Amino acid sequence: MTGNHPDTQSDPSPLLSIPKLGPRSLRRADIRDITFGLLSFCIAEYNENAQAHTYPIHKNSENVLFSDPLGLLSGYRNRVCHGTISNDDNPDLSSVFEFDSLLHIEKKIDNLSDTLKKSLQRTVHTWSVNHLQKGVFYQTQKDTGIPGDFSDYFFYQETKREQNHCTPFAINQLLAGLLSPDKGMHIYDPACGSGGSLLACAMSVRAQNKNDEVYLYGHETNMGITSLARKNLYIHGIGNSRIAMSDAVTCPFTDNDKNYCLFDLCISELPRAPDMSLWKPATLRKDPRFPCRTYRSKRGEGTFIEQMMYLLKPEGKMAVITTPEFLYCSGSEKELREKIINDFHLISVIYLPEKILFSSHESPALLIIGKEHKSQEKTLFIDASRHYIPGYGRNCITRETIETIWALVKEKKEREGLSSCISTDMIQEEDFRLTVSRYVDSFSPEKLVNVRSVLLQLQTLEGERKDSGREIDRYLEMTGYST
Repeated sequence: MTGNHPDTQSDPSPLLSIPKLGPRSLRRADIRDITFGLLSFCIAEYNENAQAHTYPIHKNSENVLFSDPLGLLSGYRNRVCHGTISNDDNPDLSSVFEFDSLLHIEKKIDNLSDTLKKSLQRTVHTWSVNHLQKGVFYQTQKDTGIPGDFSDYFFYQETKREQNHCTPFAINQLLAGLLSPDKGMHIYDPACGSGGSLLACAMSVRAQNKNDEVYLYGHETNMGITSLARKNLYIHGIGNSRIAMSDAVTCPFTDNDKNYCLFDLCISELPRAPDMSLWKPATLRKDPRFPCRTYRSKRGEGTFIEQMMYLLKPEGKMAVITTPEFLYCSGSEKELREKIINDFHLISVIYLPEKILFSSHESPALLIIGKEHKSQEKTLFIDASRHYIPGYGRNCITRETIETIWALVKEKKEREGLSSCISTDMIQEEDFRLTVSRYVDSFSPEKLVNVRSVLLQLQTLEGERKDSGREIDRYLEMTGYST
């Protein structure tokens, strides 16, 4: 049913002991940064000592590097000046720790209590030795049958501002399965956050028993989240990656001849409120990436979609999560929807459940777009908004729902109340509005009411009410409280 898509079933191993919050001055983000930093440092040192920058961690392999990560960090910091990493010391560490130093991490560790330090060491050791190859740390909700990733755990308990940089692991798996990444592909995320979507694509290729030769590219404007994304990919053994701390619109990836780099796949959960202050209309007006000039809009999602469409290779494909407003709003967004329908191939529009993302409570929309225009092909609209498991603060999409969506998109299959194939002509008649409810009738028919039967029930109840009233009056008269 799911073809070559990655298996979402996790190993039934116990959950890890994740450090809990310590003093009030210690934020969850500090625990996250310390843990990711220690994991990256230990693995880089292991690779350096093994003289092989590949993926040398094996299940149940014991190594002193992971048994005492805090002692290892202190010893390394004493060898280099204040935690500064150079290419001569360790090339891997110099790229992963570009925006923070080991000294900074060590200072955060000093604020931990002894209990937290032991818990942290146990977490790093257990995961590094036994769980690294699987890429699975934490079971987000056992009822869903979908494993969670380490970043899921931390971002779920962060503030809303921090959560904007992370997409739930199950949604990333859904996106990766819809794109079907393959060996040797170049994959790009213009708003990669903690790198979860790129990681899901790499894991999809790895699950197919292929060499892990995918090339990952991403942009992120937040320095701390950029560092986190690099560490997240590194500790999962992803070497061919380039995460830039810059704005995707103003600083796109280019080759040696200053031409825009093109990609086989683009994947992203678009930011809800991107920083548009750097976008200069006078400059972008001449840019071939933005023929619809969506940068003039107060909403930034259209600009990201335009850029992703332009950067696709001729047979490329993209999956993007956006707000439902993009599907029907007017102005430059409508021009962009017309361009998608007339010049590209809109493969599918999927309506996801509410409260499924960390960044918003509304129901998001998922667009699958192909670069090659196919005028005779229909667009599959799917309403999956009711297919979820309620969770604490956030709903969860199930393994069964993911596999169903994969199968529907792959087979272009219609299912009553769930999906419908719509022609380009019909979308044009609807003025290029892509709202799923226009094309998929997901409402259950109302049951017919037998009016005569209901009236008889009302008459019976009315008779019983009068009998009860007469009984109450009799008891009141007997007690001297006559009405």
